[in-house]
Amino acid sequence: MKKLYEEWIDPQKSFNKRIMENKLVFETCLEYAQEIMILMEYFKYLPKKLKFFDFGMGWGRWCLIAKAFGCDVYGNELSDTKITYVKGLGIKVITYNKIPKFQFDFINTEQVFEHIPNPLETLQHLIKSLNRYGLIKISVPDGSDIKRNLKILNWKAPKGSKDSLNPVSPLEHINCYNRNSIIKMADKVGLELVNIPIKTQLAYTLRWNSLRSSIANILKPIRKNIFNKGTYLFFRLKE
Repeated sequence: MKKLYEEWIDPQKSFNKRIMENKLVFETCLEYAQEIMILMEYFKYLPKKLKFFDFGMGWGRWCLIAKAFGCDVYGNELSDTKITYVKGLGIKVITYNKIPKFQFDFINTEQVFEHIPNPLETLQHLIKSLNRYGLIKISVPDGSDIKRNLKILNWKAPKGSKDSLNPVSPLEHINCYNRNSIIKMADKVGLELVNIPIKTQLAYTLRWNSLRSSIANILKPIRKNIFNKGTYLFFRLKE
């Protein structure tokens, strides 16, 4: 993975794509802000009392938004280029081995576990730094329909479409998950699933400016909490 992201993929081109040229930057920032507000409501603490950790922080956008709310934010990243950039933004970066020396209220792993070769061991390592009542988020591409998609084998299918092969994108995605596999992995290390209340999700949902987005905003938490769909999940330590 380090060879891939530091040598095979040009870091400057990656930066331009993710930060400078990406048309979805605004939408992504809104999603991150929404998520952080939901977390603050869940914990019922002032931001300055919340310690957040972004594992696989990339170029640090999530960290920056959490920091803007006043949270105490830390990050970890494999790429030396990204680490240098994020440190320049004032984000505290810790090495993998030092993670257990900290205690966090929330650990963010956004689109990370599909990239790592030892997911179970990594999760065991991460939760050593999780507060007793803290949360860890695992969000990965949904591979629930991957067997059908591989039979179709449409590499031109857009990301997010029903035929998309993004969950097994060559070189980058070396693990593929569905909802049950994430829950089983979490259970093995002593974690249990947490559903953020629907009313909390709706209270801090942004972008109600169109009928389409409003319907999507209402259906999304229902899909997560009632129909148990998707691979965007929160966990806490078992009682």
